[in-house]
Amino acid sequence: MDLTVVVASRPNVPPEEDLRVAEVADRLGYPELWVGDGFVWDAFALAAAIGTATARIPLTVGPIPVTVRDPATIARSAASVAKVAGRPVGVALGTSSIRVVERMHGRSRARAVTALAESAQAVRRLFAGEQADFAGEVLASHGYRLRLDPPGGTITLAAFG
Repeated sequence: MDLTVVVASRPNVPPEEDLRVAEVADRLGYPELWVGDGFVWDAFALAAAIGTATARIPLTVGPIPVTVRDPATIARSAASVAKVAGRPVGVALGTSSIRVVERMHGRSRARAVTALAESAQAVRRLFAGEQADFAGEVLASHGYRLRLDPPGGTITLAAFG
């Protein structure tokens, strides 16, 4: 059985604690580290810091709420972290909660499952180095292509069933 380590920004916890956890996980040879999106630090910024503080542990950022971040931003952010970290970076896509999406960001969670499916399709194209050309029921992205190398990691759907 493989165990994955997860860090996520939490109130009253300095980012140095997450960096220490990541460094220990890297040193102990854990197969993966997830950097969750939280209420304090931006997940991609924290992942970039962790990527420079560790040597080899594979990184996955997320779950990232697709009703808050669009596919181009998700792919561009993952590619940025991969460039800074010098290794592949994956993303976990999710729908998040009413508390995060509607109360914190003032966005609607209506059709969240459709947004998740469409985001996965669009992010997959961008991760493959292709130009975005997608028009779904709730999302659209046309003409964008990553300017950095694709992040090279996996795309995971983080969903409750």
